[in-house]
Amino acid sequence: MKIRNRSAVFIIGILLTCFAFILIFVSLLGENNKIDHVVDAFFEKIQSQQYFSIDDNGNIVENANVFDVGGDFSENCLLLELALLEKYDITDASKCKIEVDKECFWVPFVRGSDINVGISLKNPEAWQFSSLFKKGMKTEPIENLFTVTRTNGKWLISSIHLKDSPLIASVNRLREGLHVGDYVTQSGTKIIVNPIQIDTENISAIEKLKLSYIFQKLNMMIETSGK
Repeated sequence: MKIRNRSAVFIIGILLTCFAFILIFVSLLGENNKIDHVVDAFFEKIQSQQYFSIDDNGNIVENANVFDVGGDFSENCLLLELALLEKYDITDASKCKIEVDKECFWVPFVRGSDINVGISLKNPEAWQFSSLFKKGMKTEPIENLFTVTRTNGKWLISSIHLKDSPLIASVNRLREGLHVGDYVTQSGTKIIVNPIQIDTENISAIEKLKLSYIFQKLNMMIETSGK
């Protein structure tokens, strides 16, 4: 009888230990999924161009100085999107899928409160079975593009590393070619909108993104004027 009791206690102990490990793993998996969610949410904001007010991104980024390069937050968000679309040869941002590549599985007390995250873009429509045999498809992630930090139990993007990334050349070139001043300028209390001609038949998706940014920039200038 004692042997049976010991066996039962041993089995129950093993089951409880396994149950505890499962709970811990599920909890950690949830925390790691939150990291992915923060990065996904950031790009959802970018795709809908909700980056002119840092309040729109307060639950995603720590502050407006997350980029390690100079420039306006909204402009850097646009340039990051354009550079990624160029890198992965995607012409329509609405059709791309973000893939998050964490440097490791985050575990408290083993890892600190920071974790580096890379990303890649894929066009689901292009990833048919036959396309897997095409050469030169750019699928490698941009490693360590983001640093996501856990503060007070919440994950936020604390830094976006463009300066030393493979995207920096594209970002610099795109910044020079944005030419916001060619469309709208501000002189004192006056906002000057230059004549714009848009070829609606031949305009590309990328040009649409640029123009949409410029028009929203104009709207922000109007809203903040006189304040």
